Amino acid sequence: MQEEPVNDHLGGREREKVQSDADALRSALRGGRCPICSVLKTEEFDLLCKWVGWTDPEKQDAQTGLKFPAIFCNQHFWELAEVNTSQGNAAVGLKLLQGAAELLGDHAAFSQGISGALSHLRLACPLCSPLVKRDGELVQIICEWLQTAPDKELLLGSRGLCLPHTSRCYRNLQDPASKQALLMSLQQQIRQLIQELESYLVKRIPALRPQRTPDEERAPLRGIEKLVGGRHLPVGVSELGDWSSLEWPG
Repeated sequence: MQEEPVNDHLGGREREKVQSDADALRSALRGGRCPICSVLKTEEFDLLCKWVGWTDPEKQDAQTGLKFPAIFCNQHFWELAEVNTSQGNAAVGLKLLQGAAELLGDHAAFSQGISGALSHLRLACPLCSPLVKRDGELVQIICEWLQTAPDKELLLGSRGLCLPHTSRCYRNLQDPASKQALLMSLQQQIRQLIQELESYLVKRIPALRPQRTPDEERAPLRGIEKLVGGRHLPVGVSELGDWSSLEWPG
């Protein structure tokens, strides 16, 4: 029996948001990459841009609540530094270091604060935290797709999800048939990538390179994303999880 869609109870505004997310995922599928990774990449950049160019620490604090030890993770701090102005980087650094200085007066509080920040970066980082939440919402939509046509056919006939998001969706699915369909499509996607990568390498000599197809040209980066997800994934989301419990198709 097909499970009842989870979003039937949503109000009008929430339903519109879910529909908007679904449209974004459908659009991302046409790009041949993991749709969840693609949507998160766009949203990560939008979040990052909110920090660019700010030079007033007080304004930053009022609008974002940024305060040590709720610091950016390593990845997002360096990404911000690359697109930010030098004055903006100075303002962000100043705000966080001032917070660190306040805690240094209490050695125990400082040690506890920095240890917690380093141990739970996806909760502390002002970019990872909302992206982790959004990741869960997008995974839920994909799980619903796997139980309803025509989105199920659209997803299973595409390049599919990366391994981290395949694992996350699998563990959120309750229907055995949907789980099996997800894994069977993954096997087909990996076989296709292998063929394209082999052909890409066969055509590595200059005389054959013009014969590479567009999919073969994209295969090297698609292979990396299939294995580990997009480079923008927040801390924790890129974990593959324990695959030993998956029930593989016969």
